[in-house]
Amino acid sequence: MMPILYPVNQTVFIGNGIGILSDVTKCRCTETLEDFYEVEFQIPKDGLHAMDISINQTIKAKPNHKDDPQLFRIYSVEKNYDGYIVGKAAHISYDTSGIPIKPFTSRSLSEAVEHMNNDRILQNTSKFVLNSDFSLEGVLEVKKPTSFRSLLGGSDTSIKGIYGGDYHYDNYVINHVEKRGTNKGVCFRYSKNIIGFEQETNSEDLYTAVIGFWKKSSNDNQDPIYGNIINCEGTFPYDKIYILDTSSDIEVPNNGTATVDQIDECVTKYIKSNMVGVPKNKMKIDYVEDDNIVKVCLGDEVGVIFPDYGIKALARCNKVVFDCLLEKNESIEIGVVDTDLSDSIAQISAKS
Repeated sequence: MMPILYPVNQTVFIGNGIGILSDVTKCRCTETLEDFYEVEFQIPKDGLHAMDISINQTIKAKPNHKDDPQLFRIYSVEKNYDGYIVGKAAHISYDTSGIPIKPFTSRSLSEAVEHMNNDRILQNTSKFVLNSDFSLEGVLEVKKPTSFRSLLGGSDTSIKGIYGGDYHYDNYVINHVEKRGTNKGVCFRYSKNIIGFEQETNSEDLYTAVIGFWKKSSNDNQDPIYGNIINCEGTFPYDKIYILDTSSDIEVPNNGTATVDQIDECVTKYIKSNMVGVPKNKMKIDYVEDDNIVKVCLGDEVGVIFPDYGIKALARCNKVVFDCLLEKNESIEIGVVDTDLSDSIAQISAKS
């Protein structure tokens, strides 16, 4: 699909707006599970409508295999020495950075979503709607006016930080889902359907142990109750201990307090579910996508086999670079979920 350019003041995105950018030579959409969602395009300076392109305009482009065309707001326009104009545009959902939310306290995900939709300053100026397809308990306390987008994620005191999940953006509708993607039985093998890859191991967010604490939110003067230090599996040349607030995860009777055992149980579950102590591995895979390969989308789990490198893993796709013109994936990036899944890989391979 060729991108369509719309003027700054466009509010209903039907028709062809200023026009179709039919001379665009490159148009790539990059989306990650960490909520980066942008398009970059290139057009000759003498191309159709090239000189009409400016910041704050909107383009519509096909972002991936599954979704309808999405809106992206242009934030950068550059002219390079090769005679091309290069534009960069962020998904329309980035506009939520300018929507302030009043302070609130929620004790569940459904309450948080309700506050996000109803407790906005200048409520009538926003078209955005937040939905969630699952429910979960947990306290989210917003003590001062905060932007809509920052409350979606990016910190421990956000919806994603408290309740987990992923976001699926559909223009003005933001869907908070428990998990994006599925396992479609796709397996990538070096020399079979992979033409290039890069592997990176990063220990920046690796912790060697976790200690939990619990504190009554209604009593700021009370000293926290601490659990024991729970070590992660493995041998480490240093200590790096993560401090986990379990206050919203442990329910106690009125005027009661949490026990050390309850805190330690929360910590143990946290270590297991968040793979604390495991270096963050990721691979960028370049492959030729054709009709014989099941279309991989963001969040999908795939098998990866590199016999020469001793890699046999089940991994989750956490980044997709999509060619909007050819409507094919250009590359994907995966984070390793488990590096010893011989039986699972065998099952996946049988489906490939």
